[in-house]
Amino acid sequence: MLVVFLCSPLIAHLYHEPKIIPLLKLFSLTFLISGLSILQQAILQRDLAFDKLAQIEIIATLFASMVGIGSAVAGYGAFSLVYQSLALATVMTILLWRESNWRPILIFNLAEVKAISSYSLNLTGFGIFNYFIRNADNLIIGRYLGAQNLGYYDLAYRLMLYPLSISGVIGRVMFSVYAQIQDDDAKFRRIYLKVASSIALITFPMMLGLMVIAEPFVLAILALSGHRLFAE
Repeated sequence: MLVVFLCSPLIAHLYHEPKIIPLLKLFSLTFLISGLSILQQAILQRDLAFDKLAQIEIIATLFASMVGIGSAVAGYGAFSLVYQSLALATVMTILLWRESNWRPILIFNLAEVKAISSYSLNLTGFGIFNYFIRNADNLIIGRYLGAQNLGYYDLAYRLMLYPLSISGVIGRVMFSVYAQIQDDDAKFRRIYLKVASSIALITFPMMLGLMVIAEPFVLAILALSGHRLFAE
């Protein structure tokens, strides 16, 4: 959070977009809010409570989507994306705290810190490296093609990821089922193929329909928010 907040002027200079400074400063709050529920989420994952995690994610995503669309329609422009991220992080954190019984206590144990420091540092390093690798395309497009083209690319990329989002949620729900039948190869294969087929049955027609109406769909969405797409 602090890094993004302090580096926002530098990032704005890199992209030649001083207008993104307040966006980045506000967006940095999502790291603080999300960080408040990391342990609660990890505990639910440890307990294989993937059904609860899926419900939380679905509720938070739906609420955040309504916030984002509502903000865009109201004319908040790029801030709509920030409000959507803040709404997602806030609802996720509230629901995760509600579902988990763990609460922090003010006890500092240096021995415990040393015991997990090596693993934690390696995991943190990998996370940072993976983040930059996954977002290198955004950095390059934003730097050399401008924020507007980056917005077009990001919109298309998000739409492309919708099937993965659905399969990810269902996969987390099914993880506990897979764990129970991991020794039965035939049953595992049968259930896995059935789940994969069901996901394809849902997502393929949806994405095919979106492909057919892609241009009017995007034009309509951005027209509501006061923007124009592909106006060139």
